[in-house]
Amino acid sequence: MAYVFAIVGLSLLIIVHELGHMWVARLSGMRVETFSVGFGPALVRWRGRRTVYQIALIPLGGYVQIAGMNPHEEIEPDDPGSYANKGALARIGTIVAGPLTNYVASSLLIIGIALAWGEPDWQHAVGLVQEGSPAARAGLAKGDQIEAIDGKKTPNIEDVIHGIQGGGGKASRLTVRRGERRVELTVTPEKQKDEDSYRIGVGFSRKLAFSGISAGAAVRYGLEYPLVQAQRGLSALGQLFDKLFQGDLSGAKQMGGVVEIVYQLSASFRESTALALMFLAMLSAWLALLNLLPVPALDGGRLLFLIVGAVLRRPINQRVEHAIHTVGFLLLVGLLLLVTYCDVARRMGP
Repeated sequence: MAYVFAIVGLSLLIIVHELGHMWVARLSGMRVETFSVGFGPALVRWRGRRTVYQIALIPLGGYVQIAGMNPHEEIEPDDPGSYANKGALARIGTIVAGPLTNYVASSLLIIGIALAWGEPDWQHAVGLVQEGSPAARAGLAKGDQIEAIDGKKTPNIEDVIHGIQGGGGKASRLTVRRGERRVELTVTPEKQKDEDSYRIGVGFSRKLAFSGISAGAAVRYGLEYPLVQAQRGLSALGQLFDKLFQGDLSGAKQMGGVVEIVYQLSASFRESTALALMFLAMLSAWLALLNLLPVPALDGGRLLFLIVGAVLRRPINQRVEHAIHTVGFLLLVGLLLLVTYCDVARRMGP
């Protein structure tokens, strides 16, 4: 059942995105002909008062078909419902509306979580201590929280790892919370064979906790959340591309597609409703960010053509733009299929 909830949750994010496009298109007087969740042949289709709605075979996104967006359509030059006959602001608003709606959805989810449970806080704890390791000799135990290393606070796992590595193998003083009390431990990291790194022999687990928060602070936290996620997402993408330019494919191999997302989201549903909603809020913010990237076939690619046309004060040739978006779409589908294959291989592997 958790997998069903995960698929439904992911589908809702896609629907929210496409609804944003459709609402603004209609407000601008455009004619929305098809609203599709997924690509390819329709599995289910029904006709509304003004639009055909469908669920398609390939669940890798969705689309809204607006009259006049395809240059091969036969559109009258004075057709008031055509995308091609609308001004630049109306077309830009229609394209931006999808990602913007995902940002709004992310904020609303976080505000709801904060009001219902409190302010989310990721806490890290020792989940595994290897026998005979420096951590075991120092007295670290499962469930311990490392709050500081040599007096420097370590609010997340990355800070702990950096603190251990930064010591260069010297003994470090750990401030550890163990239940309701704090203890001081001294650990000396060991250098790894054939690696220029140091380890103490522990594995970490994350736990989602909540603290009290006022309604005003909850709203402020929710409004800031998508922006923080966008900043983290851009930083992660920057690091990924930097590694790719250096010939390091390790980051690309860890990329997750739809299968991995559904797997992680279903695991979140099994753990708690709050955790699953947090995951959906993060995905919604990332969906908005990825769609705004200036890549052909994505909203950001279409937005780039509109901005260039507005600067040049003449529209880009629609047939050329359509061909570029088609090539971009095929490349994106190929990338998604490759990532999906890697997801399946990772999950079915030994």
